[in-house]
Amino acid sequence: MNSQKLNRVNLCLYAMCGIRLAAALYTIATMSSLSFNSLTSDLTGVLAGALFLSVGISIFTVFIIDGLKKQKLWAWVSALSVLLFSLPSFAFPAAIIGILSLLDVEVRTPFLKELDLKF
Repeated sequence: MNSQKLNRVNLCLYAMCGIRLAAALYTIATMSSLSFNSLTSDLTGVLAGALFLSVGISIFTVFIIDGLKKQKLWAWVSALSVLLFSLPSFAFPAAIIGILSLLDVEVRTPFLKELDLKF
């Protein structure tokens, strides 16, 4: 049961990576269609920032998924924060499913054993 819920979290994180990259491509496509000469220098900075942020978070999410498979505490905390960060976006359903799966007793207990807390 624990591995099924952890796989569900991994699928939610992969879905959020895809949604985040699609949003970055959408931003690039719409912002680059604007052909105002006075805004081109500002647009390149915005486009580069959007692409850098989305690709960076997606690459970090892949490392989080690898850490979740190895049951590392930092990966559980990072996955929870990435899922909470993705709540106000199109990835809302995947974020809710992932958060509920991460906070399940069977999933959180192996990760929180390192803290020596009783849950």
